Amino acid sequence: GQMYYMTLSATNVVGSTGFSAPSQPMTTLPAPPDAVDRLIVHEVQAQQLTYRWVCPPGNGQPVASFRLRYVQLGGDMDGAAITEIPVTSEQFQEFTITGLLPGTPYYAEISASNPAGDSPWTASSSETGEDKGQPTRTAPMTPVAPLPAVCTGRTSYSLMLQWTEPHHRGAPVTGYELRWERSPYEKNATPQ
Repeated sequence: GQMYYMTLSATNVVGSTGFSAPSQPMTTLPAPPDAVDRLIVHEVQAQQLTYRWVCPPGNGQPVASFRLRYVQLGGDMDGAAITEIPVTSEQFQEFTITGLLPGTPYYAEISASNPAGDSPWTASSSETGEDKGQPTRTAPMTPVAPLPAVCTGRTSYSLMLQWTEPHHRGAPVTGYELRWERSPYEKNATPQ
């Protein structure tokens, strides 16, 4: 929706006239907003990612809202695994996606909307913008506590134990600490 005033000049073999007085204002129809220039990964935590952006030009209508969509790496931005979040005017220019898995890469995109339509999607990037379109990995957490060990064999002087590796929550399990006691008052520990 841009406003224009027109002036007109006529030309023939002899020459050109001066320009006419300006016309009445004429307005083009509004267009969808421009694409967001950069969707910046502002903060990375274990179970959430915070994104920031600058509102793009509305092209004749103000930007009314944004759509932020994300998918866990290995998912398809055009498939069923996509999660789309409407971002309202109260949240303009920053939004935190919560409930994510620790140590897991996510890919995000944003689109601006006005009454004329939606902008093209813009992929996320770091503050420098050098890795646009690359997934962002949430921070890892300590692993889930393992289930109790079970005895799989024994002798007069030893016990053979087995346990299931717990979920790593984004960082490989690098060791275990096994504690035992012969009575409630005597505790021993040995790192493994």
